[in-house]
Amino acid sequence: MTDGMRFRWLGAAGVELESGGERLLVDPFLTRVPLRYLFFGRPKTNQELLFRHLSPARTVLITHPHFDHLMDVPDVCRALGATAYGSPNAGALLLAHGVPSGKIHMVRAGDKFQEGPFSVDVYSGEHTRVAGIIPHTGILPRKLNPPIPLSAFRMDAMYSFRIASAGQSVLLWNTPAPAGAPAADVLVLTASRPARAWRGVIAKVKPKVVVIIHWDDFFSPLSKPLRPMLAAPSWGDRFLRRMDPHEFAHSMETFNPESKVFIPEIFKSVEWKAIL
Repeated sequence: MTDGMRFRWLGAAGVELESGGERLLVDPFLTRVPLRYLFFGRPKTNQELLFRHLSPARTVLITHPHFDHLMDVPDVCRALGATAYGSPNAGALLLAHGVPSGKIHMVRAGDKFQEGPFSVDVYSGEHTRVAGIIPHTGILPRKLNPPIPLSAFRMDAMYSFRIASAGQSVLLWNTPAPAGAPAADVLVLTASRPARAWRGVIAKVKPKVVVIIHWDDFFSPLSKPLRPMLAAPSWGDRFLRRMDPHEFAHSMETFNPESKVFIPEIFKSVEWKAIL
């Protein structure tokens, strides 16, 4: 057993933290359903992938209940023993998928709790807009008979989390608004917004390391090499293009030379102290 926390990126927005022999997961999603399921069909979780890449976990945090954050969580709770924390919609979706009520906790911004070696603080978040809207929001369908359509994973709230253990702190911050952002050793950001959008957050948090996740195309199966997601269109762009995580990281370094920017390798476990 090593001192401090270990970190592992699970692809998309998925993160695993390990401390004192216990594991905490955030938004684990490995199933990677094809794009056509956005419009029709009822995909099932790829349990083989979950069992191949994940180990028993104590806790799973759900930033919001869209499919690419919650779809695999019921099996993580049932098969790996995790207790889930999320919004009311997230809780209702987990119940519909057979997760016992005792394994589900509703949270809201301002909550604090302890799970084994991990202390967790909950903050509000803000979802990225796609073509000016936030997709799949609002009240859940009245009937939730799994497997359910991807559009049934509807968002009611989004959260950010600060997780501390073994003298180290990790902040997964999900809004470009810096107000209320606490200090942290490590700041985990998604690449769903331009790098410049995070300037104020980085200045407020003052992290030693900024970790870039959620840059990969989560409709592409894990049996293929990772490819970046489509980039948000910029003024003057004539064609759709895929984002470049290294270009994203370089942009961050230009306005934030004090922090190291780290692009993790999927499923590779690293010690925070090795990169801090």
